[in-house]
Amino acid sequence: MTLSKEIQITSKNGAVYKIFLFNIFYIEIITRDKRIIHLSRPIDNVESIESHGRICNSGLLFHSLGLGSDHFIQTHQKYIIPKFRAIGRDAKWRYLHIKTTVTTHSPTPNEMFRTKELPIGAAYLKNVKEFFFNDDSRVMFRNKPDKDVDVEHVYVFIDSITHIASNNASYKRTIYLDSPISYIHNCYEIVEHSNKPLASYINHLSTYPIHFRVHQSYIVNFLSVISRDKHWKYLVIRAFDSEHKEKTKIHIPIGRSFKEEVKKLFENIAIDE
Repeated sequence: MTLSKEIQITSKNGAVYKIFLFNIFYIEIITRDKRIIHLSRPIDNVESIESHGRICNSGLLFHSLGLGSDHFIQTHQKYIIPKFRAIGRDAKWRYLHIKTTVTTHSPTPNEMFRTKELPIGAAYLKNVKEFFFNDDSRVMFRNKPDKDVDVEHVYVFIDSITHIASNNASYKRTIYLDSPISYIHNCYEIVEHSNKPLASYINHLSTYPIHFRVHQSYIVNFLSVISRDKHWKYLVIRAFDSEHKEKTKIHIPIGRSFKEEVKKLFENIAIDE
């Protein structure tokens, strides 16, 4: 998984940090000689790393930090962000909204979906618009909540999918979101009635490798994972309660045959505090 690639950053005081691309919140370019890597989760209580070294252009910066253009995008002279963290923008294309993970063991509802607003530079606006309007950031599903309802083709941001549940008996796949589908007010679920295997959804979401199968009936967005139980029986994820219209935490079982892969993901992506 590209985003589990580990890179090494030397801070201003000479301390060396090893971080995964998955755990970069965004990069702030202060000067050609100085940049700050903001983390989605602290490393040894450090939430940002100040890195030095003269870089004359963004291309060399991407190369020096081991970033890939497939997964990162520069949105401003001062900002580089992971594409999978982009969740929206303002109506006038002045700001980009990005989501991070929580950094506390017992987050309040407001902390469960932390967002930040970063400016979009005029010179980067074209690239940002292309990112929003092509298949890099969104994926299409056939929404059909009821068999008597016509199919509607909907596009959603890949990162907004918290988890997918499968009911093989009824050939029903439910895609759960943490932001509403635009054409239906306050609708946070997409239902597909299909006999295609659940594994095919992983390929459907492969643009950003952040979704993983953890059970015969479940796929989980690891950006939504908060923790797991000590016996590796279930994951705790951030989700949205569509009935009560509020943020919540739910338990997703870990299948016996998926346990070793989930353990490896926790190790590679550094979800555990």
